[in-house]
Amino acid sequence: VEDRRIAQVIGLADSVPYNRFDTDSAENRRISITLLTDDAYKKMLDQNRRNFGNPGTQSELDLAPESVF
Repeated sequence: VEDRRIAQVIGLADSVPYNRFDTDSAENRRISITLLTDDAYKKMLDQNRRNFGNPGTQSELDLAPESVF
């Protein structure tokens, strides 16, 4: 998976445990990874540029997600 497709990575062990009776259980140690399609990534770039003062649409640029957040 390309880095630019990863929108979010969240650890879920303490917030949504599978095993509520044994919070240290290995089954609770997991993550959720949210991936973006190309269109969703471009829309996010354009929206962030509008919201944070970068005028114009420049979604053709090959920017890493770190530059957006």
